[in-house]
Amino acid sequence: MNPTAKITLTVLVILAHCASHLALGADLPVARMAQLLTKAAPQDFADALFVQGALPRLAMAALVGAALGLGLAGSLMQQLTQNALVSPMTMGVSSGAWLALIFGSDCAAGWGTFGMGGAGGCWR
Repeated sequence: MNPTAKITLTVLVILAHCASHLALGADLPVARMAQLLTKAAPQDFADALFVQGALPRLAMAALVGAALGLGLAGSLMQQLTQNALVSPMTMGVSSGAWLALIFGSDCAAGWGTFGMGGAGGCWR
């Protein structure tokens, strides 16, 4: 299996897991969740609870999982190289992640709802 297929499969599994988490934890139909994710305005309390409660929790869970993954990567690098000073930062592995974070932040700046509308550098 080539690396692109592995990455695509991993992303699809993560997205399916996130979608199932949202579908099981909310009192909304999946169609209404999709509408809310595509910038529909919340109409009632269940919509607001989904947008202001479930989505931020999912985002924080993803960030914590990524942080744990980075810690695991550092620990594995130390074990494989038998060097206690090795980390993803010293090996240069984190440089690509930082580049993706900066690029994603620049591209997603126009997606925000807190006064940054249209400021995205990638969408001009």
